[in-house]
Amino acid sequence: MANYKKTRIIFILPFFILGNTKNVSTDHVSKWSGTVSFFEKRIGSEGFISEWHMDATITNDTGSVTHSSKYSDAHGYGQCRNNGKTELEVGIDDEKHSYSISVNVPGCNGTQTRNGVESPYPVTDETAITINDQPLRTSNTLSGRTSKTDLLNGLEIITIYTWHLTRR
Repeated sequence: MANYKKTRIIFILPFFILGNTKNVSTDHVSKWSGTVSFFEKRIGSEGFISEWHMDATITNDTGSVTHSSKYSDAHGYGQCRNNGKTELEVGIDDEKHSYSISVNVPGCNGTQTRNGVESPYPVTDETAITINDQPLRTSNTLSGRTSKTDLLNGLEIITIYTWHLTRR
């Protein structure tokens, strides 16, 4: 009889101990919703100007994306536009208090007219909006804007990334 009581205590005791601890969630997968955008404008000689857009709307790590581009110069013009589905990837580095974002984007193909001749206008194959090494200020919101202006072979290149994501 004494062994039965000891065995019963051994099996019942953990239930009392576990029953008094707080419920801890083991779900480490975050769901993010919001927007991520890329814009690039190039300005050059002979009236050359181009604009390239990639805009994603995300709900719970998936969403839709629009990829478009257009250009014009003294010799012609071109444009493309494509809509597709996308997935968001977020990497958080707790040690460095930083994060990175990536959104895949389908390619963009259209038409161009150069010197009166129409032809395909391929901007890119599949690509991505990639934002790296941003300071992590709060764990439930990733938000920011970066812009950069470069000069390359007579082109002025303006690049802007904007994003606002909240954890669900």
